[in-house]
Amino acid sequence: MEELLAWSEAEGITVHGSITLLRKGEFGSQGTAESDIPAGTTLASIPYKACLTPRLAARHFGVAFGVLARENLEGAVLALYLITCLPAHAHRNPAGRRRWSAYVDALPATFDTLEYWSDGELGLLSGTGLLVDVRARQERWRKQLGRVLELVRWSGETVAAHEWTWSMTVLSSRSFPSSLIPPHADDDGDDGTKSTASHPILLPVLDTFNHASPLPISWLSTATHLSFLSGAPVRGGAQVFNNYGNKSTAEFLTTYGFLSGPDVLALRLPGHDETYLVTESEPVPHALIHALLGPSPTWHDEVRGILGIVRGILQKRTGMRLPPSPAPAADPRPGDSEGESESESESRSGCRRDLATRYVAGQVALCDASVHALSRSVSGILHNHGDHVIVLDHAFKDDSFVRSLNLCFGVASRADAEASGLVDVVFALYLLYARTVGEAGEPLQAQDGDPEQLEQIEDLWQQIESCREIAPQVFGSLDESSFREAMLRVWNESTEFNGTLYIFLGE
Repeated sequence: MEELLAWSEAEGITVHGSITLLRKGEFGSQGTAESDIPAGTTLASIPYKACLTPRLAARHFGVAFGVLARENLEGAVLALYLITCLPAHAHRNPAGRRRWSAYVDALPATFDTLEYWSDGELGLLSGTGLLVDVRARQERWRKQLGRVLELVRWSGETVAAHEWTWSMTVLSSRSFPSSLIPPHADDDGDDGTKSTASHPILLPVLDTFNHASPLPISWLSTATHLSFLSGAPVRGGAQVFNNYGNKSTAEFLTTYGFLSGPDVLALRLPGHDETYLVTESEPVPHALIHALLGPSPTWHDEVRGILGIVRGILQKRTGMRLPPSPAPAADPRPGDSEGESESESESRSGCRRDLATRYVAGQVALCDASVHALSRSVSGILHNHGDHVIVLDHAFKDDSFVRSLNLCFGVASRADAEASGLVDVVFALYLLYARTVGEAGEPLQAQDGDPEQLEQIEDLWQQIESCREIAPQVFGSLDESSFREAMLRVWNESTEFNGTLYIFLGE
């Protein structure tokens, strides 16, 4: 840290006199206020010439940067430039090594983001979607490295996989958006690119401050410097924080290796590319319901749509498992410290298991809260339209189910039906046929069903003889054609969810 501070002073980077910067743990550092700092105070300031930006890479790698910029790979080429400043690559970029060695050498040698978790540790996140996301990011990084090396192959540059993971992690966890500085700030020569899109830049020393939210902060750009200002008073002895922005727990865990911010459940139901969010304060994804149903759905379409969402959430919830104890042994990963003691490895694995447990528990809680809220919505809709829907609950202990059986067969016949083991068949057939045919008041039109439906109807029809013996007053005059038509009609006007069949009779 002493070398970094000496270098930063020479570069014109300033830190408030009451702030002490310290190395903190294996993965980072922090700033501490030695005395009270009032709100609105400049905590740190950096001249634009001391910022690491993609234009540095442009000046080093030449015309290749123009191609990379057009492919939105400014961040990747900056990551490659960062690697050329490492001791092992100093011969490729001696000027860069001389200029940035104090900063690069002060960066953590490894990180605790998901790219550094073992396969067993990543498995603790199964079912949450994070495992898929981290694999996708690893593949994206791999392709970016291949493209960058292809364009700068003339330089003879070679990069090991663990070096690339390290460099890209530096950018993802410590970079700032280039929109913080004026477009011309680092332009001391035309590199052939005039991109106005925001891309990652590194701000040495200013990347020392850890995250806290909610915390008001502000940035001030002048003609020559970028300054970081406190938005709230800082008490003496307290840590000085930055605010990394409004991110979800998944983003914090993926990008920084810790948990913060609100739990957010991301839903991507089949057939819909857009992501819809569920939060503790908004457990009902209204935007998703609107996307599925449009502006003016019928009440039964609304029930179907909401139950479909609930089904998707429960399917997602089923794949989530709270991590067992003890955690799986950590597999070696690129960047893990060589010669790490067994106790250090167990401690690292224990911390990651704790993070995974807390994250999965938060996702499970959001699933449950959303299912509960959506189920209440369905109950409210059904209550308002009770005369136009049959709720067939296959849980025989349900009071309404028992009352329906009594009305259908009488107590004695019900006992006979239970003894025969055909209660579910008898009751389902009665409701699906008698209610639909009897209350419709008009002949049914034959409808086509898919092969699976027709096969199920045929299987039920084969049991009609037994049903006639139990309840001849209901099924005695039933013929196969009318039974098939009624079953197909109800199939098209019902939806099943979690053991309950909702049959819509219309308005």
